[in-house]
Amino acid sequence: MKKPLVSNRVLVIDDKKGTSGKENYVRVGKGFTNFTKASNSTIDQKFYIDEAGKGTSNKTGMQTIYSLTGDIVVGDPANDFIVSCYEKLGDDVITSAVQYDEYSPVADQAGCFEAQKFECMVNCTNDGSGDGGAVLAVEAEIHQNGQEIKGYYNPSTKEFTADSAN
Repeated sequence: MKKPLVSNRVLVIDDKKGTSGKENYVRVGKGFTNFTKASNSTIDQKFYIDEAGKGTSNKTGMQTIYSLTGDIVVGDPANDFIVSCYEKLGDDVITSAVQYDEYSPVADQAGCFEAQKFECMVNCTNDGSGDGGAVLAVEAEIHQNGQEIKGYYNPSTKEFTADSAN
């Protein structure tokens, strides 16, 4: 039985510094002390007349949101990119990301992990605050846009490969 750590769930984000239009994936982690992945579900809830006031629910949609809190760490590529999105709008906050779990290796691909790639919007909601004498805090949300692409990711080469079924 495994009990994975939060650090075993990895999110890498394209910081838009790649060359020739190639993604430059950087690991989200340095400075962040809390990482929450939530479904942000849309629930259709009805109270039918013949069910004596008892409700019926159905999950009809969702948008995965990764919430991050922690400290600003100047010089960390992911932290710098996320903080830089604070005053940006539109396409400037749209990028791509890959999420994988280090406890889900791909059997026939050495060093690779089952992964999902997706377009996302980076919403930095706090680009620095705190009490006197404290380290500046950062808070952000990474909203998945649309359907993810299943595949595998190699952290050494920073390459995502889509499954042939996609």
